[in-house]
Amino acid sequence: FFPASYQHTPVMATASSWRGADVLAVDDFDESMVREVFETAAAMKRMVAAKGGSDVLRGRVLANVFYEPSTRTMCSFDAAMKRLRGEGVS
Repeated sequence: FFPASYQHTPVMATASSWRGADVLAVDDFDESMVREVFETAAAMKRMVAAKGGSDVLRGRVLANVFYEPSTRTMCSFDAAMKRLRGEGVS
């Protein structure tokens, strides 16, 4: 999933409080969680630049539910799932 040079452990593997949690507002994050999100995003950006994608989410489905129109966000979520070989449902 991540390039061999990447040493960071993804947030879901280290923070059990994230597993199964709903993030509904920015206030749901503390400083360390925000840092973790940005570090993970940077690692994924490097991975996409180096390999174009990953099979880490092959066979998984992400349901995108938007109560307000948000075409740009919905498309970016869908593109991310496709890069990770998962499927998106809107």
